[in-house]
Amino acid sequence: MNRYFTTIVLIFGLMLSGILISSCEEDPLNPTPPEDLPPAIALVSPENNNFLIEKTENFSVTLQLADNEALSSFEVDGEIFDTDNVLVSSFSEAPQSISGTSQTIVFSGTPPTSAEDYYRIKYTCTAIDAKGASASTFFWVSVVPPDDPPAEFVVLEFENDSVLTSLVPNRFAFNFTARKMLPTINDNNELDFDIKEVSESGRGVFAPQFESPNNMILGQDSVFVVTNADRFNYEEATHETLSQAFFSDPAPFSKTPPLKVGDYVIVRLTKAPQPQFAIMRIQRLVDDGGGILIQDRVIFDYKVTSQQ
Repeated sequence: MNRYFTTIVLIFGLMLSGILISSCEEDPLNPTPPEDLPPAIALVSPENNNFLIEKTENFSVTLQLADNEALSSFEVDGEIFDTDNVLVSSFSEAPQSISGTSQTIVFSGTPPTSAEDYYRIKYTCTAIDAKGASASTFFWVSVVPPDDPPAEFVVLEFENDSVLTSLVPNRFAFNFTARKMLPTINDNNELDFDIKEVSESGRGVFAPQFESPNNMILGQDSVFVVTNADRFNYEEATHETLSQAFFSDPAPFSKTPPLKVGDYVIVRLTKAPQPQFAIMRIQRLVDDGGGILIQDRVIFDYKVTSQQ
C-alpha cells in the first residue's frame, strides 16, 4: 500500500513539474511583445543649444531621432521669456508625422515676435513613437532687435586730378574727400594723406607708386588693390562693388607696384567710421624728362564713396 501510494505521488509530481515547465515556455504563436524603450533625440547642430539671432532672422537646427520602435510624430513647443526670465507666452508648432526607427529632422523658422526688444525663446522638441513613448530635448534662442540699417552711400566722381612725384616737396600726396594735393606749406599732418607718391623715380622714367600714410599710422597698411577695366566696371562703381572688389582680392598691397596708364587703384579709407573706398583711374603719366624743375605727375580720374 505504501509503495503504491508512493508511486502515485511520484507520477503526480512529475505531471505537475511538466505543467510548471511548460507554463514557463513562451508560446510561439503568441510571443511576448518586446519592452518599449523611449525614443532618443539629440541636437546635432548648432553645437551650442543657446544661440543669438535678430528678430527678423531665420534660424535652423538639426536633430537626430532614433527608437527601437517605429517613430510616429515630432512636436515642437515654445515658451517666450522676457529679460527677467519671466514666462510671457507659449505656443506650439503643428505636429509633424514621421516614420521609421531613425530620422534626421531639420527644424527652421523665424522667431515669433514679442513686445519686448530683447527676449528668449525655449524650444522643446519631442519625439513620439508608435506605442506612445516619448523623449524631449530643448534649445534656447535669444532674440535681439535688428541693427539700424546703414546710411545710404553715395559715390562722388571727379576728373583730371593729379599728384606729383615724391621729389616735389609740396604736391606729392592727395586727399580724396577734400580733393586736393598735399601737403601745403603749413600743414604736414599725414592723417590727411590718403595716398602719397613714394617711387622717387622723377628723373628719367617716371614709374609712380603709392603708399597710404594715414592707414599706416592706424596700423592698417594693406589698403591698395590694383585692377583694370577687364575686371572692374569703373562707370558703374558703387560702394558695394568697390567693397566686393577690395575684399575679394587675395592680397591687397601696402605699396602699389609701379603704375601705368589704364590701371585702376582701389584704396580703402579707414578714417571713415564705416569702410569707405576711393578708386583712381590712371589717365596719363607726365614725365618732364628730368629737367631742373621736376614736374612729373600722375593724372587721374577718381570716385570716392561717402555716407549720406
